[in-house]
Amino acid sequence: MSSDKFQFQYNGETGSNSDNLGFLRVKQTAGYRTATINGKARAMSSGSLIDANTFDASNIAEISGDFYNWTDLNNVFIPAMITIKTKVHFGYLNVSYDNQAGQLTIHATSYNRIPEKAIRAGDKG
Repeated sequence: MSSDKFQFQYNGETGSNSDNLGFLRVKQTAGYRTATINGKARAMSSGSLIDANTFDASNIAEISGDFYNWTDLNNVFIPAMITIKTKVHFGYLNVSYDNQAGQLTIHATSYNRIPEKAIRAGDKG
């Protein structure tokens, strides 16, 4: 995955605006999106199928914020849908999250080099 397709958005400021109280989100762009459940970044287990049915129309994938926090998670997979030269590829980010520290560790990323073909979380593309 190229760095211009995948970004995190972090805001640690405080203020009266509830969306400005500190959050960690996966930033969705025209070339990259991730799967969510009601706006929360989806954490899948190893072997889970990642394909077009994994993704919804949400534009926010929140990991930590005012409205939602992941619990401590170890070696889970955040699904990714990446557009490369107008072709859609499915992949994932293998991550762990420490809620107390607010720390996300990225262990690995992978995507299927064959467009429109599913990948299982943990498989190498």
